[in-house]
Amino acid sequence: MEAVSHIAAGVAHELRNPLSVIKGFLQLAQLTNDFQKYYDTILAELNRMNAIIEDFLSVSRRKMDRKLQSPVQIMKSLVEIMKAECLLHDVEFAMNLKETALLINVNESIIKQIMLNLLRNSIEAFGKSNQNRKFKITTAICDNEYFILVKDNGKGMPEEVLKQLGKPFFTTKESGTGIGIPLCKKMIEDHGGTFKIESTFNVGTTVILSLPLITT
Repeated sequence: MEAVSHIAAGVAHELRNPLSVIKGFLQLAQLTNDFQKYYDTILAELNRMNAIIEDFLSVSRRKMDRKLQSPVQIMKSLVEIMKAECLLHDVEFAMNLKETALLINVNESIIKQIMLNLLRNSIEAFGKSNQNRKFKITTAICDNEYFILVKDNGKGMPEEVLKQLGKPFFTTKESGTGIGIPLCKKMIEDHGGTFKIESTFNVGTTVILSLPLITT
């Protein structure tokens, strides 16, 4: 029952992101009296909500439909939505990708959801600061692993908070379940990868993900 409760809490947490996007674009549509302009984005977010539910159901059944995918193409497919999200929050966005023909065996939707979750965590970490906000993704290859480094220059975390981060339901937010990071970590590890967080208070945070490359 504990695992089911964690998954249910995770669904609620992850659905907040697309719901917030949909709410924002509906408000823009009302203000501009131009629903058609935002229709595609709203539909995409609704589809993402459905994918989130399906993915968490897969996790609850200990199954994840995986396919051989290009890590480079997965990252490139996130560029436009990440640019838009950063633009909405006055954040400078950059992505520096290491090209490779090698593939990873992953559930693409889950990997994308993890990346978007990390972006929104970074945006929240900026708080009310409105100067020099930066969010950067860098990828690298080492020892047959595809590394993804997600870096922001937000407020960072003190060491005592960093030690607690990742434990179910621990959160520094006024609202929220704290389930996001534990589930992200679990999903990456279920893919045979690693998930690590480095953070310095008042400097910023870097999340380092790795996924095994298929070499044969």
